[in-house]
Amino acid sequence: MQFATFTRCAASILFCVSLLVPAFAQRPAEGRSTQSQPVEVPFFAVVETIEFKDVPQEEQKLVLDRIGVRVGDMLTVEVRHRIGREIGKIRKGMTFTYKAGSAWGTVKLVISADC
Repeated sequence: MQFATFTRCAASILFCVSLLVPAFAQRPAEGRSTQSQPVEVPFFAVVETIEFKDVPQEEQKLVLDRIGVRVGDMLTVEVRHRIGREIGKIRKGMTFTYKAGSAWGTVKLVISADC
C-alpha cells in the first residue's frame, strides 16, 4: 500500500515537472533532423549577428547606439521592446525581426528600413 502511494506521488511530481519545463527551454536532440521542422527560437536567446537591410551606413551606427544591443547580448522581452521603441524614433516604418542562429539558443537580429 505504501509503495502504491509513493508511486502515485512520484508520478504526479514528474507530471508537474514536465508541465513546468517549457518546450522552448528544451534543447533539440543531437542528430535529429530539423530541416523538415521549423526551427524554434528560444524565448531568451543570445544575439549571434545583427544584420541591416536597406539601412544607410550612417543610420546603422545610430541604430546600434540607440538600441544598446551588441553581438553576445541576451535578447529578452525588455530588449525587444526597447529595440522597437528606439528604431521607431530613428525612422518611421523601420522594423526588426529575428530568426534562429546557427547554434541552438542564438538568434540573428535583422533591422530593416522598410515594413
